[in-house]
Amino acid sequence: MAASEQQPRPGKKLTRRQILRRIGGGLALGGVATIIGVDRAIDLQEAAARKARIKEFQRTQEALQVLPPDSPLIGGNWQVPKQGAIIKDHRFPLITTAFAAEGASPISKVVLTVNLPPEPEFFDPRNPNAWRILDVLPANPDQVCKVTIDLAKLGITDSRALRFGCDVVNQAHQIKESPNGIRDVVVAV
Repeated sequence: MAASEQQPRPGKKLTRRQILRRIGGGLALGGVATIIGVDRAIDLQEAAARKARIKEFQRTQEALQVLPPDSPLIGGNWQVPKQGAIIKDHRFPLITTAFAAEGASPISKVVLTVNLPPEPEFFDPRNPNAWRILDVLPANPDQVCKVTIDLAKLGITDSRALRFGCDVVNQAHQIKESPNGIRDVVVAV
């Protein structure tokens, strides 16, 4: 096995070439199926990475100090979606910025959440007002955090109102919940 084809370490992304080799490689046979297979493999790889980020956050969540809403140490601003937006597609972006006050501890991650109405498939009797974690994104130097949400993968296939939250965590293990408020949107699919 060539050096570029070695087994990746856990959490390491595979290259497109490595994925092609693992699923039966190349475009010689069934090119369209291979491309679809690569996209599916990449989706599965991204889903596994997202799941690992969420589990890691949940493992450390109890130790976070919750800052009051008026704390100036951490901030964030929603970019997309706009408050009251009507979303007409199953896939759409959530974009936010996160920042720390000058001299404060730098931002370490952004936690994107959704509040689903208490329906049988989503209801958690231990926490009936639960916010489901969509993703935990590491801080970016440009302060912009973006993720594409696929409602079908969340089990949402009908029109309904949804609430999105964005919590910001700094390196001092402090969290500010929804520093720029919650985004209420209507999904019309």
